[in-house]
Amino acid sequence: MRPALLLILLLAGVQSLAPATKRPRVVVSPCGGSVGLCLLRSLKVKDCDVVAICRDEAEEARVRQNTCGCSMRQGEVTDMCGTAYPALETVICATPNELRRACEGASAVVALPAGDAHPRLAPSINDGTIVRPTVAATKKSADDARRLVAAADEGAHVVLLSALGAGAEPDRPPLASFLAARTGCLETLAEKRALETDVSSSGRRFTILRAPPLASGPELEAIDKDGDGDPNPALSLITPSALAHAALHAALDTSGTYRGTYEAKSTRPRRPKAPAAASSSSSAGKS
Repeated sequence: MRPALLLILLLAGVQSLAPATKRPRVVVSPCGGSVGLCLLRSLKVKDCDVVAICRDEAEEARVRQNTCGCSMRQGEVTDMCGTAYPALETVICATPNELRRACEGASAVVALPAGDAHPRLAPSINDGTIVRPTVAATKKSADDARRLVAAADEGAHVVLLSALGAGAEPDRPPLASFLAARTGCLETLAEKRALETDVSSSGRRFTILRAPPLASGPELEAIDKDGDGDPNPALSLITPSALAHAALHAALDTSGTYRGTYEAKSTRPRRPKAPAAASSSSSAGKS
């Protein structure tokens, strides 16, 4: 046997003995809102295992329908998740033990507001009406996120969707009045601020995405005439798909780049700008 051929065979044998790379396992909860569905569809093209935690069978069916679709043949409707999205697992968790089993081995858990409990513009932008989450809905969503973090393994990367302005001091206005009206009342921001504190002290690697109010595609098109791909920074609005992609970048990061608090104003998380009076050391301390 020629030496070159022997060397190729030996290298092939060594590669076959090398341990297979472990696929990332990403848990998303809740996932029935527009951001959650966008995130699941984005994960569809990634080589990872995905667990979607649902409240009930109706939400489970809606998640699978919107993520994978279905096919119809001879009057029979068939779920396409088995072929179009073989790595998707939908789970209904009624107890802490079930939630813990669903999160077992996860490399990342993504905590989203339930039902997109995030401020948004009303369909008629001329009215200037803002649809905000109630304090009770925000508190319930925060408690669900706390349970998700507690159920995750200690080595899991926690990605939390929070709100722009949640990092402001309790006795100071969170943002300029124009943005504050679209970010939520002080009570909802206080709930999100408390959740951020709990996540940051959980002992797990965490990435907090502080997002501006959500807006639909037509609303952004009507408001932002520039069409440069990013929301108008003066209005600070974002689409559900852009926010989902920001969460996707953080959840699938294996280099450890995303740690600490970021702003999600586009498809990629960005470090928040430190106030002019703040020192660089205080900014680094938030990481």
